Amino acid sequence: MQFFTVLMLSLCADVNANSLSTAKASVTFDQNLFDQWLSSAELKAEQGDAVYQNELGIVYLRGEGVEQDYTQAQEWFKKACENGNQNGCKNYRNLHEHRE
Repeated sequence: MQFFTVLMLSLCADVNANSLSTAKASVTFDQNLFDQWLSSAELKAEQGDAVYQNELGIVYLRGEGVEQDYTQAQEWFKKACENGNQNGCKNYRNLHEHRE
């Protein structure tokens, strides 16, 4: 979750203040920062943290910093759902329905 917080802060901080009509967000992907987050998230998810299980599902679904993998995404969403994360349940159902 820290990675996504940093990403959102980067989006907000990088807005060009010269003109509101031409303001654009600039995001620089830091693979090292992401890899640190991913290692931490995987550890927490393997220990049963449903929030991180759902976050990993999103990462694999979108292919953000990792190779896109719908099977991995579905597995993480399923684990999140089994551990009581309602977003994980919703994501699991949506992905499962779209893959049939």
